Amino acid sequence: MSERFFGSICVSDIIDLANKKHSAFYKGENGKIYASTQVWLNDEPDKFGNMLSCQLNPKADKIEEDGRPYIGNFKLGEKKALGVRDTTGLAITSDLPVQERKNDAGQSSPGGVPPVDTLPF
Repeated sequence: MSERFFGSICVSDIIDLANKKHSAFYKGENGKIYASTQVWLNDEPDKFGNMLSCQLNPKADKIEEDGRPYIGNFKLGEKKALGVRDTTGLAITSDLPVQERKNDAGQSSPGGVPPVDTLPF
């Protein structure tokens, strides 16, 4: 049986970190910007009841420099609709200064995804 989780990610932090050229961000061949993340299910809920956590996942050689900032948390959800959110004043741009990911041969990887041998796991 699948379970649903509800929570939020901090888009402001994501945009700020992309603008600072955090290595987790890359532009795919399709021109879209992606963020490499890691998500895990916690053994126990934290003090806020969150069961799932999400961090940016930097390139292996940039972990010390960029860090792994938390960008979101999620709780095990009940089957109910989410409330209405205030979206006034949001300015979303796709002009973030990210670079295409290259493989070891200096070529763009398919879809901007790093080659399997460089994944951190």
